[in-house]
Amino acid sequence: MKNMCLWTAIALMTLAACSEDKEASMEPGAAENFPAEIHGTINGYSAVSNSRGINGSWADGEAIGITTAAGLSNVSYVVTEDRNVKYTYSTEAECFQVVNPEGADHTIYFKGLYDMKLYAYAPYVGERGIVPETIEAATTSDLQAIDRQTNIDFLYAEGAGSQKNPKVDFIFHHRMSNILLNFKPKTGVQLSDLSYKLKGLKLDGTYTPSAGVAALKNSAIPQDIEMRITAAEDMKSSLILYPQTFSVSTILEVIMGNKSYAVSPSTDVVLEAGQQYVFDVLIGEQEMTINLASIVDWEVDGEKFAVAKKE
Repeated sequence: MKNMCLWTAIALMTLAACSEDKEASMEPGAAENFPAEIHGTINGYSAVSNSRGINGSWADGEAIGITTAAGLSNVSYVVTEDRNVKYTYSTEAECFQVVNPEGADHTIYFKGLYDMKLYAYAPYVGERGIVPETIEAATTSDLQAIDRQTNIDFLYAEGAGSQKNPKVDFIFHHRMSNILLNFKPKTGVQLSDLSYKLKGLKLDGTYTPSAGVAALKNSAIPQDIEMRITAAEDMKSSLILYPQTFSVSTILEVIMGNKSYAVSPSTDVVLEAGQQYVFDVLIGEQEMTINLASIVDWEVDGEKFAVAKKE
């Protein structure tokens, strides 16, 4: 009987100790022990390439801005500078790493067990502590070159993390529209180097990082985009634009060899954020046509094609 009482007491003490350990493990730890681990893909693409362009991968050193829900809070006792914190992509680490000025620590730390929401955008502008109200940019010909399009390829993502799960997996979405001009020959025509001018598009606009909204300026007026394409098996040109109407008043002019062509879309096409609009441009001996071939989510598959250059 004494032995039974002894074993019962030991069992009760063990259960109490386990319960205390479990409760202790659920308590928040020191914040500095739980830095946010920032990862990000673009519309389902793994960040494995050293050149993003518009094709879904991050370039080494490419910067994003991250703001926490606490950073946007108006509650007086919530004090944080976790607004517009700069993180850059490391191809070696395959994740984003915080950018710290000398002697400072701008790392985002999770301070509790429950999920805290985070918001991210690209490309990064400004400084820590201040979320830009808007970013102004014009989608001009010089920024349509494939190696410069990241300057106008505005991205937005939402994620969450906590001390229980400090890894944040952002999925970034394009907030601009994408037009892909697919130049094809009609029977009997051999395509060569060509230049084109797309006339009547509005290029001036703004991007709001906190909401992920890209929009034309009210004052935007129609302008031209001029590009050149080198002869290749696939002759395509990708343009990043603010959401707008690609209208029947828009004119595509093409010069190839000693011939020039001009054509307009047969119907208005409303360009929406995050969508890619593929137009087949068929060039014949004496005529050229342009037809909307498809509308898809902007998830370019990384195929190689002739790169359009600024005219």
